[in-house]
Amino acid sequence: MKEKKNGPRWDIFFYHVAIFIAAHILFVFIVGIVPLSELGAQSYIDYILDNFISDGISFYQSEKINLVSKVWKTILIIHLIVELVEALFPSKKKSAADQAINEKKDAIIKVKTNLKNTKSGSTSLAWVYLIIAGLLEIIWATALKMDMLGGPIIIVLILSFDLLIRAVKQLGVGTSYAVFTGIGVVGMVIVDFVIFEENLSFVKIVLVMLLVLFIIGLRFSSDEQEETT
Repeated sequence: MKEKKNGPRWDIFFYHVAIFIAAHILFVFIVGIVPLSELGAQSYIDYILDNFISDGISFYQSEKINLVSKVWKTILIIHLIVELVEALFPSKKKSAADQAINEKKDAIIKVKTNLKNTKSGSTSLAWVYLIIAGLLEIIWATALKMDMLGGPIIIVLILSFDLLIRAVKQLGVGTSYAVFTGIGVVGMVIVDFVIFEENLSFVKIVLVMLLVLFIIGLRFSSDEQEETT
């Protein structure tokens, strides 16, 4: 039986960063970018460095793509925060793991059997936390689009992060992040269509589907690693 890896999953995070960069390069060819003279910066790199935290990579000639970039940037930062929390506050601390497993293997199996029902209840609560966190993500992401950055939105943002971290402790980063991001993406598409009456263009649908496929791939990758433990 393979030992389950604890702590942050930087491989998944860097995979996410690679997807983020590749998608934004693809955006350049799909919708084009604003001329550098209109951005008031010496180079596109300088513009990204100066505006990434607040606006993401928002120099495209499409407001919809700029919004996708802004929301995705926030999701990427959340992913980084989750990984840092895992690194600073690991969910499980191992001490002489190999020797302990060899000596107390039977005892551990019995304990796991006795705690199975309790763990099931904890897992269900973690899923509730995760779903609520995803719904709160839709709220604060919508508020960003409407330039509503008041105190209540900050509270919603912090609460969303807190619930996500609680879910990660029980479900792991891979599954939690995949579901959280999926709820946010689908929710924002619905909000754009219902509230802001935006058309669901073919390009937008394809880009969202690509993002969802990448998220599903991350989730299955995480599940396969858990099955081998």
